[in-house]
Amino acid sequence: MLSPHRVILWHRTPDGAALLPADADDTATPFALFAHANPLTDDPRVLAVEHADSPRLLIRSGCIDASDPDDAAHAAVRTWSRQSWATLSRFCAEIAKCGLRLWLLPASGDVLSDAPRTAAFMSEHPGLGFVLEPAALLTHAMLDHADDHLDRIARSLGNHPACAALFIADARVSAGSLVRCPVGRGAIGTRRLAAFIASCRADLPVVLLADAAEDQLAALAATARTTP
Repeated sequence: MLSPHRVILWHRTPDGAALLPADADDTATPFALFAHANPLTDDPRVLAVEHADSPRLLIRSGCIDASDPDDAAHAAVRTWSRQSWATLSRFCAEIAKCGLRLWLLPASGDVLSDAPRTAAFMSEHPGLGFVLEPAALLTHAMLDHADDHLDRIARSLGNHPACAALFIADARVSAGSLVRCPVGRGAIGTRRLAAFIASCRADLPVVLLADAAEDQLAALAATARTTP
């Protein structure tokens, strides 16, 4: 069962999300703030000014948007190119110069699209952190072998020293893509997500979507009690 002090709730906001301790009131300092930003196109100095008071800033690692559906493959190649890697690196350096603590949220389709790329980037950038959302590293095509993929993600990143927190959400299938949803309401399932938590560092905060948070905690606890 998750200790209450480990639980952080993801509250959606117009600009992203506020990550607040589950036992905190509305006046509490956020654990972190998530911003909708793209390091490959946005100005880090502007982002730093906008979030100067944030204790920790969480963003995705960025991607090149396809101009049309037929350009998707080319956009993916550009996202995973050395140039995009270097652009993300410069972005992180600029944010650090501004005195902000930056965490990245790896996700399929972004610069940090999988465990090997995430681990490699962290090794090149000491002091940088990441929040590990296993569902974000899966694709629809990976669901048939989700246990194997989740096990590899946990072994590669779940005990990594740069991992700052786990973001445990399920994912439902929509138009061939995976869409984040509360634990137990998607295709990954509570059993797999509970096992993932157990495979990672026990000191890591666990972020849950604020929607139906009590139901998610109860489902994870029940699964943990019945899992050998």
